[in-house]
Amino acid sequence: MSFGPYAHGVRSVRIAIGAALAIAGAACASEPTGDIRTAPVPETVTVTATPSEEPTGDVVSTPACGKYQGGEEGVFAHLTDVRVARNFGFDRIVFEFQTVDGPEQGVPRYQLSPEEPPFREDGSGSPIEVGGEFFTRVIFHGASGYDMEAQEPTYRGPREFEPGLEVISALTETGDFEATLSWIVGLEENICPQVSTLFDPNRLVIDFPNQL
Repeated sequence: MSFGPYAHGVRSVRIAIGAALAIAGAACASEPTGDIRTAPVPETVTVTATPSEEPTGDVVSTPACGKYQGGEEGVFAHLTDVRVARNFGFDRIVFEFQTVDGPEQGVPRYQLSPEEPPFREDGSGSPIEVGGEFFTRVIFHGASGYDMEAQEPTYRGPREFEPGLEVISALTETGDFEATLSWIVGLEENICPQVSTLFDPNRLVIDFPNQL
């Protein structure tokens, strides 16, 4: 049965439409689907001391900083200075030491770890108030701010700092007892530190990134 030129025209239109749909489908298939992932932008902040625990959870709002430790085994040193200051991009704490004469030189063994109040003074157990919302304990093993042989202090600076910086709100000594020196850092934000050591003189440098 013949339907004449009209049927041939309809068939031609259907073929043209089918071809157009096929081309459109091929074009859509070439577009990326799902999540579009780009190469991550390198972080400008690096940690020079390796945490003993990997951070877990939501590192944006509540980072799990774990413990940081380092220093030289067998070193005994006297604390001579403590400094707290704001810098571009970070708030900084510096502990400066003078190594007691001996075969080993450098910064004494140290450990940083998150802490929760209440805080007490080493030895006496007396309560200590430290300003801040979050806290980090800094402990030095084989260190003191007092020279027992000379019977005089080697550190004559403040035992409490309230610098009112963007991140660091307080720094308080909580103990200098049996060659163990401890301080508590009070923070306004839960931010993990960057830890490094410097020499000549021997220093432990602790940086907390700020938004400056």
